[in-house]
Amino acid sequence: MKLDDSNYLQWKQQVEGVQRGTKMMKFVVSPQIPPVYLKDAAREAGTENPVYSEWEEQDSLLCTWVLFTISPSILLRFIRLQNSWQVWEEIHSYYFTQMRTCFRQLRYELCAITKGSRKISEFISRVREIFEALMSIGDPVPHKDLIEVVLEALLEEFNAVVASVNRKTEIISLDELESQLLTQESRNERFKKVAITEPASINLSHNIGGESRLFRKESRFRGRGGGGTGPARPFVQCQICYKTGHDASYCHYRL
Repeated sequence: MKLDDSNYLQWKQQVEGVQRGTKMMKFVVSPQIPPVYLKDAAREAGTENPVYSEWEEQDSLLCTWVLFTISPSILLRFIRLQNSWQVWEEIHSYYFTQMRTCFRQLRYELCAITKGSRKISEFISRVREIFEALMSIGDPVPHKDLIEVVLEALLEEFNAVVASVNRKTEIISLDELESQLLTQESRNERFKKVAITEPASINLSHNIGGESRLFRKESRFRGRGGGGTGPARPFVQCQICYKTGHDASYCHYRL
């Protein structure tokens, strides 16, 4: 895994595992650097301490390997450094600043989050994203607090679920809470559809009843001018004589 702006903790876990397994952590955490020369005479003669030479060789290999695990997009931040401990400290300092900024933003969003007009699935998905992001930067939110955030962010139409969860002594899981909210959301949508369609059905019934009464009233009259014997229908035009008030089946020209 190459280190970038989004995977510092995962990268750190992998790299530290390799360093511990190869006994190389001593090179990056409080390193004990041997002296280059043991005596002034060795300095004048240019004779390096063998222990230092061995340390330098291993440190150079480790530094090169650590730099190799960094993605090109951020590698220039560390390329000027020569020792593994310098690279290690610079990486940690840079990402600590980044995580502190990210922590504030995510915490603020989580505290201020509301369901609003979003679907339950969209709302819970965003809560999970924030929760996992905070966990990835080493600042996990306690599960109890996370459930409280979700309950506080809901609208009144989910009060039945909120009351049910609050009555329980044990803390509900986020998966179970999401399932209950999805069920309530489905019920709410059905009730809204019924509330919309019922008045329309009532109006339709009244209209049909009114038309029936109008038809019965009109049936007492006969077509004028056409000589038909059928009921008068003022909004119908005959296809034979083109007069209104009757259709072709009652037209006297046809009969």
